[in-house]
Amino acid sequence: MSKKQSDIVKGIAILFMVFHHLFMKEARYEAYHFTGLIINQSITVFIAEHFKVCVSLFAFLSGYGMEKKTKNAVRKGTDINAEYYEKSIVETYLKLIRDTSFLTIFLILLTMILVFKKHLAWFGEKKDCIFL
Repeated sequence: MSKKQSDIVKGIAILFMVFHHLFMKEARYEAYHFTGLIINQSITVFIAEHFKVCVSLFAFLSGYGMEKKTKNAVRKGTDINAEYYEKSIVETYLKLIRDTSFLTIFLILLTMILVFKKHLAWFGEKKDCIFL
């Protein structure tokens, strides 16, 4: 499996995860008068409950990618030892932080703004918000 194919499957798994979290319980959306995305509500919930397989897909693809990376390193003559795995884990972690930090900070700030605004609305306060 190529990196591109792995990314495609990961994208599908992300869609599974979103669908699973949105539709796995009718109580989450019954206030919105949702009639069912696929035929009816019970079938939509049934499918959403089974889309939990997304976690397994991510775990499998992560392990597969790590194994493929290790095999490529062996072919290149790299000594596979604890130091190699430690360096690989640190590199992967730093790449993850680099790739997601902007989005994480943006979402935290957005959540703070929305929660603060909603908090003021709940109590009927008309104070100016420094964030808005």
